[in-house]
Amino acid sequence: MIIWGGSEGGIWYSDMIAKRLSEDGYLCMALAYFNFEDLPLKLNRIKIEYFLNAIDYLKTHKNSISEKISIIGISRGSESALFLGTIRNDINKIVAIMPSNSMNEALPVKNNKLEPAWIYNNKDITPYNYFYWDQITNKENKIIRIENLIKNAEGIIPIEKINSKILLISAGKDKLWNSKIMAKLILRRNMRINKIKNNIEIYNYENSGHFAYGIPEIQLTQDDVNIAGGTVIDNNKSRKIIWNKLNAFLKSE
Repeated sequence: MIIWGGSEGGIWYSDMIAKRLSEDGYLCMALAYFNFEDLPLKLNRIKIEYFLNAIDYLKTHKNSISEKISIIGISRGSESALFLGTIRNDINKIVAIMPSNSMNEALPVKNNKLEPAWIYNNKDITPYNYFYWDQITNKENKIIRIENLIKNAEGIIPIEKINSKILLISAGKDKLWNSKIMAKLILRRNMRINKIKNNIEIYNYENSGHFAYGIPEIQLTQDDVNIAGGTVIDNNKSRKIIWNKLNAFLKSE
C-alpha cells in the first residue's frame, strides 16, 4: 500500500505511519509529494501523474500483489487519493482519513485568490471553496442545503466513478475542516447516483478531532487537541479504535 499525508508536507508523518503498518504485516510505501528534496515546495499544482507513477512502481515490487494495491490519503491527501480512484481501475482499496469531497485550493492562499492544488494532464483541477459552508446555520438541514449548493459545482470529486472499496474516517469535532460533513457528502452522492453500488464504509468519531488518526501508541496532548479539536481522552481512545478498523478493512475481501 501507499500512504501520503496532508498539508504538513514532507515525508515524516507518512513514513511513521508506513513503518507502523509494516509491523502489522503490510508492504508499505510512504510518499512525499511536496516540501521534500526536489519536490515542489508548496501544495500548489501537484501533478496527479506523480501518484500514478508511484502506483506503477509499487506494482513492480517483487513482494507486491498487484491486484491488492491499496492507498491511504490523509486530510488534504484524501483529495488526490479519491481522485485517483476515478481514473484508475486497479486500486483495490482507498482509505480517506479526515476526507474532503472536493479538490481544493493551493496552500498558502495568496490575496484570497484560489489557485489549484492539483493538475492532471497538464490542466488545472479547478478548486472548490468550501469555507462558506459555515454560514449555513440551520444544522438540521445543513447537509441538504450544502448538497444543493454543490450540485453542479466544479471541483467536486465524482465519487460515483470509483469502483474500489472505500473507507472514510471522519471526526465530529474536527477543527481544521468539517470532515464529518464531507464524509457524509461523499457517501450521500454515491448512494444518490449509484443506487445499487455499496462500496463505501464510513466511521465517524463524534468527540474526536482532526488528529484522531495516528499511531495508537503515540498519545495526543492538550496542545494537539487545541489545534485539531476533540478531547485528549476521546482522541487517544479513537486512535486505537481507528487503527483496528483500518486493519480490519485492509484485511477484508
